[in-house]
Amino acid sequence: MSFTEADNSISEGMGMNGTSWSCPNDTLGLAMMQNGLSSYRRNYLQAGGVSYFIGDYAGPHQTISYRPERIGEIQYNALIVKNVLAGLNFQHINNPAYNSARGPVNIVSFRVHAEF
Repeated sequence: MSFTEADNSISEGMGMNGTSWSCPNDTLGLAMMQNGLSSYRRNYLQAGGVSYFIGDYAGPHQTISYRPERIGEIQYNALIVKNVLAGLNFQHINNPAYNSARGPVNIVSFRVHAEF
């Protein structure tokens, strides 16, 4: 089972450690990606087929406004104490789930990673 219904995807990203700002254990990451649906999947959904992940389908005389899903992401991980990292992540998503009728959506997340 996949976690998404992307039929095509392209992504680019970069990461850097914090040596240049005197935090060698910290990292900064930037990424961009675009996901899309195949014409077969779009036609299936437009004809009334039901998606297991997206949930969209078109009824009679309805049109689904599909566009590629575009995501920009930035993350920062910082060493808090020995073996404990805290991370902050921000994502901006245009056309979430390939539908221009939705979004954009902004997601902020925080995590703590500890190794013992």
